[in-house]
Amino acid sequence: MLLFDENLSFRLVKKLSSVFPRSVHVEGALYLGADDALVEAYAAEHGFIIVTKDKDYTQRYSRSPKCSIVYVRLPNCTTDEIADLLRLHSEKLLALHSTKVLEHLLLPPEGI
Repeated sequence: MLLFDENLSFRLVKKLSSVFPRSVHVEGALYLGADDALVEAYAAEHGFIIVTKDKDYTQRYSRSPKCSIVYVRLPNCTTDEIADLLRLHSEKLLALHSTKVLEHLLLPPEGI
């Protein structure tokens, strides 16, 4: 389902398990410090959507998308605020996962 990048708390996995089952943190799936290309390849191979605050993924996606990416644009926020944001957009994320269409999603959307 969702693969949380290392710049997000591993606590998101448990906080969102009822909404996004089978989600994992990069530390549990691979290891901390894993190269972005490796994380992206892992997500593509296992059907995960990467959730990150790392702008590098937005640049990688524009060049060669391998999986869907959710870029969280909340500066200086808590883990609970990120969890709330993902819950708020859960329908969109679940639909994205079920359709397997590659997309680069900005949350919150621009203009909000």
